[in-house]
Amino acid sequence: MSIGQRIRTLRESLQMTQQGLADLLGLTRACISSIERSKSDLTVPHLIELVRFFGVSADALLFGTTGPERPPKQATTGNTTDFMPIIVDRSNQPVIKLLNQAAQAGYLQEKHDPQYWDDQPEVALPDPKYRQGHYMGLQVWGESMQNTLNGGDWIICQCLPSLDYLQFGEIYVVVCQNRAPVVKRVEAGPTPTQYLLVSDNSQHPPYPVEQSEVLELWRYDTLLRTQPFTLKK
Repeated sequence: MSIGQRIRTLRESLQMTQQGLADLLGLTRACISSIERSKSDLTVPHLIELVRFFGVSADALLFGTTGPERPPKQATTGNTTDFMPIIVDRSNQPVIKLLNQAAQAGYLQEKHDPQYWDDQPEVALPDPKYRQGHYMGLQVWGESMQNTLNGGDWIICQCLPSLDYLQFGEIYVVVCQNRAPVVKRVEAGPTPTQYLLVSDNSQHPPYPVEQSEVLELWRYDTLLRTQPFTLKK
């Protein structure tokens, strides 16, 4: 499979149009079509943007290989077919829904109920990538990620199309069976069938979860800090 074919596969996995990807990169749709047909080459800045947007390693995008920061393919056993539905407004445009702490508790049970999403506030951000329907806003609670993320902060996350796009060491919202979503760094677990969920606050010890229990991963993208900011001298 060529790099162009891999880009097309990743784009289609997000139900993203060529025009949507073109808007993200500041290119024309014809240019994206040419890249996907291996008629044109990517520039380094565009490659970096695609790696960040799709949440994959450069090796995976360029060569179709899995870098060391990615979990083994056979170890990724979570459910990858029941991810967050795309939420649209009355103009049929994707929106970013915001889940506060109370709304997170019933997420797994309610996420396929349209009324559940109607009750959640939404936000629009100017970057075209946020208008592709695969971003979620979530309110951080507790002190486990302090001082990186503080209780009350809001974060915008990209909902990964598959657990195979996990990159160890990054911050994710982890959705497991029978649990509310949690915000943690994800590392390789103590066994090949586990992930290790790590807090940035050292007072909160890391703990393992079985990969088979992980239903969704949302990759941390943007911080919306609502707390007052004080400049320290």
